[in-house]
Amino acid sequence: MAGRPGLPSFGVILIFCAIACTFTGTVQTRSDVDETATTGTESDPDSGFWNDEGPLQDLGIPVNISGRFKGSWRKLEVDDALADVEWLQRDGGQVGIELRASPSSTDGVHNVEGEMALKEGLYLAEEPELLKLSGVYVAATGRLHAQAQLAGPQIVIPLAGNASDMDTQEYRLALRRKASMWTEPGRQPPLFYFLRPDTLDYLNRMEKGCEFVLDLGVSYSAGSGSAGSKQSNQSGTAAGRAAGQKDDVKGLQAADWVLNGTLGSRNCGVAISMNLTMTHMEKLNSKSIKYTLMMTAVSFIQVLLLINQMDGSDAPAAASKVSLLMLGQQAILDALLCLAHLTAGIVVEDVFNAFAVAAFFEFVVFAIFEMRYLLLVWRARRANSHDAWAAQRELSVLYARFYGVLLAGVFLGYQLHLWLKFLIFPMYAFWVPQIVYCARHDVRQPLRPAYVIGITLTRLALPLYLFGCPHNLLGWQPRPGVCLGLCICMAVQVAVLMVQTRWGPRCFVPKRFLPAKYDYHRRAPARPLEAPDLARGPRDIETGDAGVECVICMNPLDVDRTSARMVTPCNHFFHPDCLNRWMDVKMECPTCRQLLPPP
Repeated sequence: MAGRPGLPSFGVILIFCAIACTFTGTVQTRSDVDETATTGTESDPDSGFWNDEGPLQDLGIPVNISGRFKGSWRKLEVDDALADVEWLQRDGGQVGIELRASPSSTDGVHNVEGEMALKEGLYLAEEPELLKLSGVYVAATGRLHAQAQLAGPQIVIPLAGNASDMDTQEYRLALRRKASMWTEPGRQPPLFYFLRPDTLDYLNRMEKGCEFVLDLGVSYSAGSGSAGSKQSNQSGTAAGRAAGQKDDVKGLQAADWVLNGTLGSRNCGVAISMNLTMTHMEKLNSKSIKYTLMMTAVSFIQVLLLINQMDGSDAPAAASKVSLLMLGQQAILDALLCLAHLTAGIVVEDVFNAFAVAAFFEFVVFAIFEMRYLLLVWRARRANSHDAWAAQRELSVLYARFYGVLLAGVFLGYQLHLWLKFLIFPMYAFWVPQIVYCARHDVRQPLRPAYVIGITLTRLALPLYLFGCPHNLLGWQPRPGVCLGLCICMAVQVAVLMVQTRWGPRCFVPKRFLPAKYDYHRRAPARPLEAPDLARGPRDIETGDAGVECVICMNPLDVDRTSARMVTPCNHFFHPDCLNRWMDVKMECPTCRQLLPPP
């Protein structure tokens, strides 16, 4: 079938491929640059990872600890006075640290700044407890000492009675803190505090702020390249030592840096143990490239399927049978994915290119193709209406509903992101509106099997990757139950659509619940009694002949076999295939133009 004007499918494919290659090349280039920077062999202590010579290399202590680390934390001790602090009541969870080291005036000591995020589960979307780090790293001992300040409100607890002594440091700090309640703008007492029943106790109560200190030991886990490098260094030649140093750097870079230690507050009785390993950015970039290629391929296949389906729904009669709710739900799903990819790329700068590519192609799918199909169906629904003002109002309402639901989806997605494993099931029930629409209006299934199966498989790719792949880009824990349930849910929807295509839209509804329906295979009309010279039997109402022709294909048909012909309410006979294809274009009798009931 020739392409329609305004939808140059071949040109779209070429543009799609060109943009995908361009963006993927950009991501690959950045990955190569990052990998080169990470695996460099500089011997400068301030820029390299290891000293070429000296005791630090033998001890396996890194010189520059700038990087990102992730691991787990476990609660060791928490004072009972901190029962109201929610995150300190958890038994453990995941922790992430980003460190930025810079040389100081003291040789072998590096200034370190960074951030720490403590969370209970494995999902990146869970709300973490954020702390800002500031301290020093002593390369000679491999120890990191830093003050950890909460990004939110400081934790305070009542000062114990035995510490309320004017000679103690805690009492002086508590007294200074109490005085600041009247002097600092952001720490005034609440309004009408003097009306509280415990006003006197409130004014006299002394509190202390919890001071957190991070103490970590930095080392590395042995890699496969260390043994070979030591053997090369013992060769005695300059070339052998140089090769050994190069192999040693590569081997140690392949290993993981390990941070072990505690986060604690002595004055509040808090102790938390931590174990972290370094996150290699070259691995993250490699995963982001693969993820981008997967999403690009998925979007490309969806565009081809949409073009093929729109070609089959070009006629108004066929397009009007498509559910607007089904198309709108898929378009909103792609729009949400577009916004999610874009937001994640902005938050995590290192994967911005990859997520920006995925967001761009999701935008192309929903904003160009799915919205075009949505408008095509809407126009087909009101083909018999000629009121321009009413059409404008209805179109405005359609757009308002679409973007209103999209904004509501963004809000609910942010508020309920922890329940994503449950929300994904109603989000992926997008075939249900089409099933209900066909059964309710008793219309033939307009969706092509290739479109239904192809869209189902491509939309399953992302959730199966996130919930099923143990090495996914976001680091989510695999959930086989979610994957299995989602596959079963989608398989049931596809099966119902295929059954409707094969046996009719209401084949699964008991007949006693169905309204009366016109039977196109009813018994043919008989010859009137005033024509006794001719044999009675089925005839065409215009020609009066017992042997009639289908006016669509101009071939004879057997009117005696009800399964081999269809008869309209105006008593005109046609081949089933001919009339069904005709009704896909217009619901009018080909002979007399009388409106036809749905088959």
